[in-house]
Amino acid sequence: MLSFWWPLALILATQRISRPIVNLFVSRDLGGSSAATEAVAILTATYPVGHMPYGWLTEIRAVYPAFDKNNPSNKLVSTTNAVTAAHIKKFTFVCMALSLTLCFVMFWTPNVSEKILIDIIGVDFAFAELCVIPLRIFSFFPIPVTVRAHFTGWLMTLKKTFVLAPSSVLRIIVLITSLVVLPYLGVHGATLGVSSLLAGFVGESTMVAIAACYVYRKQKKKMENESAAEGEDSAMTDMPPAEEGTDAVEMREENE
Repeated sequence: MLSFWWPLALILATQRISRPIVNLFVSRDLGGSSAATEAVAILTATYPVGHMPYGWLTEIRAVYPAFDKNNPSNKLVSTTNAVTAAHIKKFTFVCMALSLTLCFVMFWTPNVSEKILIDIIGVDFAFAELCVIPLRIFSFFPIPVTVRAHFTGWLMTLKKTFVLAPSSVLRIIVLITSLVVLPYLGVHGATLGVSSLLAGFVGESTMVAIAACYVYRKQKKKMENESAAEGEDSAMTDMPPAEEGTDAVEMREENE
């Protein structure tokens, strides 16, 4: 139980500390000036708005454990309306497409994101305009979030969560690297923070996908070995015993 739980707890912990790390580096990059205060304020305003269209995608990880046939508890359910892996993949893709559509409608349609910030968050128009670019970067978050959630759910079904641990470490490494390197490329303020968060998400989801591929290949190889062993056993069972074969030959010779 502990081996199943601790990688998920580590992932959650790294997700929680990502934003404070971003705020720290963004503020220090601008030298603690009024621009730094403004950048942190923009990040604070854009986090909840940017999270709205894709935050729910994280719950896709619960779909595989609930419906996949690899989960022993699901084998007791009637197979008349069984949900297959293909159904889960299609559902995941539709969710990602819907989230991407929402992001681009909300953040790329002129004046829509500003109106959301003014009416919901309660900022003025000048401040809302400063949030437009960071919010547009949030439009690309659904892709890595969906990939991470989909494969995490599959690995949870197999109880192979230990392979997820490196992804949380890589996320922090990529995040800090981006926060250090991007300022040299002219990226500062809230744009730096959101871009680094996106880089961290991409790094994490890539590692999760690699881990899932590793587990899949390992499972496939194990199944092939088991099939080969079963084939050898059945072949040995079908062969007549050597003594019976010899007796049959001797009886033929006597009759002749």
